[in-house]
Amino acid sequence: MKESLTGLEFAYGIPGTLGGGVYMNAGAYRSDLSRLIETVTILDGTQIRVLSKEEIGFEYRHSIFQKKKHWIVLGATLRLEKGDQEEIRALMDSRKQRRLTSQPVSKPSAGSVFRNPSIGSAWEVVDALGFRGKYCGGAKVSEMHSNFIINEEGKATARDVDTLIRSIQQAALKNWASS
Repeated sequence: MKESLTGLEFAYGIPGTLGGGVYMNAGAYRSDLSRLIETVTILDGTQIRVLSKEEIGFEYRHSIFQKKKHWIVLGATLRLEKGDQEEIRALMDSRKQRRLTSQPVSKPSAGSVFRNPSIGSAWEVVDALGFRGKYCGGAKVSEMHSNFIINEEGKATARDVDTLIRSIQQAALKNWASS
């Protein structure tokens, strides 16, 4: 924004690193990193390599790095466009406001947990399964946005979060298999 470059507004407020974002093709608001990436520099064992966008195999929340776990993302080249700083700022502010009003950002969380299905949204599936507000130990499916698992009282363990995620997945698979 400070340099009047547009394209990354969707990422404003998404926690994490560029490497993590490349790994899972992070995105929001119908955009993702794959739309901006030209190359990614990796460490493959002892060799530094530069991969083209095409070699990375980006898909929705997916990249080749999920199969090549020994590769380490060192950097990325992104193509941004010149834009109007005030328009960029306004879009970033609106994204921030939308997140503040629709996501449990004031609570520690595992973030947006599930990938969206091909039709609809993950939170709709979680709601349809009856998990909104459900607990497992100290982990809770957020009542504000049910695709977030929060640590509401600061007592959740990683096992609590994992168990809750697996319970939702099992219920979804069971429901899907019976329909």
